[in-house]
Amino acid sequence: SNSKDIECLYFPAMENFHKCLKTFLDKAIRDSEDSVYNYNTVRIEMDITTQMIAQTKQRLNTEINDRQEYRPVTLILREHEQFYKIKKDKYELLCEEVIQKFELLEIKCKDDISNYLQSINDSMNIFYHQAIKYFPESDSYKYK
Repeated sequence: SNSKDIECLYFPAMENFHKCLKTFLDKAIRDSEDSVYNYNTVRIEMDITTQMIAQTKQRLNTEINDRQEYRPVTLILREHEQFYKIKKDKYELLCEEVIQKFELLEIKCKDDISNYLQSINDSMNIFYHQAIKYFPESDSYKYK
């Protein structure tokens, strides 16, 4: 019964800490990774669109002499520029989101981890004092 009482103090603190770390890794970290992935995807789309705009402009300046061909290429250029603007706006939002996620991770890490470590420390102190109470002979190994 004494060892059961002691286990009731120590194991819940350890399980709670494990649950905290698992949630932090599975949810908070994964959410941030998803945000960074989305950010990078949009950045790549912007780079590709920038290249397409440059190629279309070059084509307009050097290759197209015929008025009939000029108009459709101009429309394509406008579409690329509109697409780029949409992606740029999304990119700016994702930049802010990534910054906010990392700031939240830092705060969460500092607050939650220190609180859970304090909880484990408190539980271990209780565990230790209860063990001494139930097994006084174990107190002979105190640090000097």
